[in-house]
Amino acid sequence: MAARRTKLDGVMLTPGAGSGREHHTLVAIENALAPLPVARVDFPYRRAGRRAPDRQPVLLQCVRDEVAAFAGIGERDAEALGAQGKPPSHEFPRFCHAPGASRAAGL
Repeated sequence: MAARRTKLDGVMLTPGAGSGREHHTLVAIENALAPLPVARVDFPYRRAGRRAPDRQPVLLQCVRDEVAAFAGIGERDAEALGAQGKPPSHEFPRFCHAPGASRAAGL
C-alpha cells in the first residue's frame, strides 16, 4: 500500500517533559525541516519557570492558541479546533510522538 503524502504548511514542535523549546533535538528537527516553517513552543508552566506541568485543559488551550497564532487564524477558528478538549481529527493538526526522531535528525 502506498503512503499518502500531505503537503505541510508548517510544523509546531513542543518539548517533552523536563525540557524546553531550545532542546537540541527540537532545534535539529527544525534545521532538518528547513525551509519549512517551524514553531518551537514552550508550555505556560515552562515559561513561568515551573517544573510541574499544568493540567490537561491548560495544555490543550496552549496548543490551540499557539496553532492559531502560527497558522494566522482567528480566535473563533481556534475555538473550532476542539470542543470539550477533544479536537476533531479532520480539523486539528496532527501531532505525534516520534521515538526515532532523534536518529532521523542525525542525533
